[in-house]
Amino acid sequence: MEYKNREDVPNEYKWDLSTRYKTEEDWEKDYNKLSEEIKEISNFKGKVTGSSDYLLKTLKKYFEIECKLVKLFVYADLKNKEDLGNNADKLMLDKASNLFTQFSLKSSYLEPEILSCDENVIRKYVDEKKELKEYSVFLERLLRSKKHILSEREERIISLLTKTNGSFSNISAILKDSILEYGKIKNENGEDVELTQGNYRKFLQSRDREIRKNAFYKMFDKLKQFKDIFSTSLISKYESFDALVKVRGYKNSFDMSVYDINVPVTVNNNLYNVINKRLSVYQKYYRMIKNKLKLDILYPYDIQTKLIDYKEEYSIEEAKELILKALSCMGEEYGEVLKKAFDERWIDYCTYKGKKSGAFSAGNYGNTPVVFLNYNYRLDDVSALAHELGHAVHTYLSDKYNNYINSDYELFVAEVASLTNEVILSNYIIENSNSKEEKAASIYNLLDVIQNNLFDAALEGEFENILHARVNNGDTLSTEDLNNTIFELRKKYYGDTVELLDETKYSWIRRDHYFRPFYLYQYAVGVSCACYAGKKIISGDKNFLNKYLNFLKSGGKDYPINLLKNAGIDVTGEEVFDVAIDYFNDLIDEFEKLV
Repeated sequence: MEYKNREDVPNEYKWDLSTRYKTEEDWEKDYNKLSEEIKEISNFKGKVTGSSDYLLKTLKKYFEIECKLVKLFVYADLKNKEDLGNNADKLMLDKASNLFTQFSLKSSYLEPEILSCDENVIRKYVDEKKELKEYSVFLERLLRSKKHILSEREERIISLLTKTNGSFSNISAILKDSILEYGKIKNENGEDVELTQGNYRKFLQSRDREIRKNAFYKMFDKLKQFKDIFSTSLISKYESFDALVKVRGYKNSFDMSVYDINVPVTVNNNLYNVINKRLSVYQKYYRMIKNKLKLDILYPYDIQTKLIDYKEEYSIEEAKELILKALSCMGEEYGEVLKKAFDERWIDYCTYKGKKSGAFSAGNYGNTPVVFLNYNYRLDDVSALAHELGHAVHTYLSDKYNNYINSDYELFVAEVASLTNEVILSNYIIENSNSKEEKAASIYNLLDVIQNNLFDAALEGEFENILHARVNNGDTLSTEDLNNTIFELRKKYYGDTVELLDETKYSWIRRDHYFRPFYLYQYAVGVSCACYAGKKIISGDKNFLNKYLNFLKSGGKDYPINLLKNAGIDVTGEEVFDVAIDYFNDLIDEFEKLV
């Protein structure tokens, strides 16, 4: 059910943030203490590499403060998302963000000082000082980036100049989400409902084609009126990113995006080699939609239609029971962490006015992770819960088995843990449900997850590849360049299965992910790894499961490629991507047999 406000939601359905701060007065006390403590980091300026003792003291103080700041920020951010209209929570979040900026400026000398020292001296310090070994991964990664880090003064200038880089995405989001009015749509009950970015997908999933068509045209008729504002924001972001690429001396935008995590360009190349060779499987998916909807022509507003009208509801208790059973194959320790998540109130389930939309998992070292949902009692909500719990368990195990500095894992591996859970949950339902409709709905949900995170993400990632490369080469981009690029890519990916419309040219406007360069490409790799891992675990491969669980416990103590290899997942070749597409293809066949 949807509640009127947060006060109406039963406590057992709300996360417990009191493990971080019992009251906001406690948060304020910590804020005041930290406001003074961050000044202490200035005491080490000019002395960082004077001795192994000083290097240890500096790093210890730096990460001690950072850990406290993360806790302060995460609490404020979570409180803000509980009720976006609460000005006190917004002020708390602004204060935490500002304190982070101050700390960043006061500690801007740290990396340049370490990098100005001879690498052999730093390694000698690590060898002679046992306590420095816990910082060895951080130091090795920093030394690797030495040629791209500038002087202290230049780093400070960059920090000041890039402070407002988030404005590019904010302008786009404010315009789309808060200012523009898209009109009203009659829903399936004949009620007039205001069309928003948040409910647009829901209208496109409707079985009523007129509703889909109406929502599609209303959305893009409005967006294209402001296309030049949206393109100016996105192109400015790309140009700003390119300026940093050149200032820091990277080969190109992709190189700068993955340099720190040391992902070879061959991974990107392998992904697109396989995707482009196997677009026929993606097109098979759309032919299936066309056949099931009995349409002569499939238009862009048809491709998200819910093929299964499965209205069964799952209470929160039923979702919990289903997830615990499905993921019992992950072993005792994994199951114990899941029980803690349910019993210790890590999860904020319910919807009400003012709560941020969407779902995510968050955490800070020293406290349990949390899961944020807008649970609507449907099967895809159960899947979303399993997904976010994958992140939460990953965070919990990373924190448990690593110190603070080595606990934080990269986005490149983050989605593996969450999407693997969705694969296992869907397979459990397919194998154990007595309901043909539930089985079909579960397969369809998984098909949607894979096509969205693999093929769609690769398509949009290719859009980024093309445009970033053009900016890197000194080309001046225009709105038409963005329009034509996305249109041609959709034509290539869809083949003759979808009849494109003029509005297709503006589909890039709805993707906020473009403001996080090469974010979508990492999703495509992540879901491929998840399909590979899920199939291995489902098959009962105990050796692989043990390696996979060790991967979840490894945090960020190695580069992502190595962490995945240690888990038995090698993305430097093409096999992982082929296995994912084979699995997608098999699911299409299975769905067509059932429906």
